[in-house]
Amino acid sequence: MVGQDSLTDPQQRSETRTEVADFIASQRLDTDSVSWISPTGVGESREELLQIPAETAGLTDQSACRIGDIGCGAGVLTAALAERYQSSKVLGIEFAAGAYDVAQGRFVDSENVVVVGGDAERVLPELRPLDVIYAINMVQDTADPLRMIRALAEALSEDGILILTVPDETATELFPEFAGWDEKRELPYMEMTDITVDGEQTSWHQYAFPEDRLKTVFEQRGLSVVRQDTLSADAAGLLYPMELLDDDERREWAESVVEEQRANPQAGPEIPLYVLETES
Repeated sequence: MVGQDSLTDPQQRSETRTEVADFIASQRLDTDSVSWISPTGVGESREELLQIPAETAGLTDQSACRIGDIGCGAGVLTAALAERYQSSKVLGIEFAAGAYDVAQGRFVDSENVVVVGGDAERVLPELRPLDVIYAINMVQDTADPLRMIRALAEALSEDGILILTVPDETATELFPEFAGWDEKRELPYMEMTDITVDGEQTSWHQYAFPEDRLKTVFEQRGLSVVRQDTLSADAAGLLYPMELLDDDERREWAESVVEEQRANPQAGPEIPLYVLETES
């Protein structure tokens, strides 16, 4: 297990996160699948995500709301939201420069989409209030996920909803030799050091979220759970950390999981889903 001393400070993690984020983004730009076993890479899961504002908050294509897609990547979910809720303004935020450039090009002629580049925690205060916020597989990669969840909560409008997916302990169980424990945040994490991205050595740090701990965090930030579920996720995302590790055995395993999901979509990995609202 990785020791506490190896946990880099938030500023350093933010800098190395840029390199890893750009690498992962570069792997996904040719397709509409998204990295690290994301539900947006699975058609049924993407449709379920799109339905949540209608089912939970009563949104229709005539609703003039503000929808945020935080960590929007190349804009796959952003585009689907803009099409589904055509009278709403959809605001995407993306940290990885490569994905941001693609998203910008994708929506250059859009009337109801704006994409902003940068760290979501710093950008969100300028965009709030938001009636619906999607944070799909992004909180775990931020420098301080607890602070990020607070920023998401504070960006919600009075009756707004937050739609969140984050990895549970499965991520650290897959890579036990890279697992560690953040005593300050009381969260497990995975940290891969000495990985090579575009010829440069860097590291990849990702948090995991046990259910009980996450619910405590929600409560501390004034959020209540209105729905808890799991979504089928894209197994292809497993391939990216294998590329970073250059681990043939694990790559073969990941490829077998991808093939299994292609044969049977229900056989792939799942990721926890939480729909939240601010406590009254």
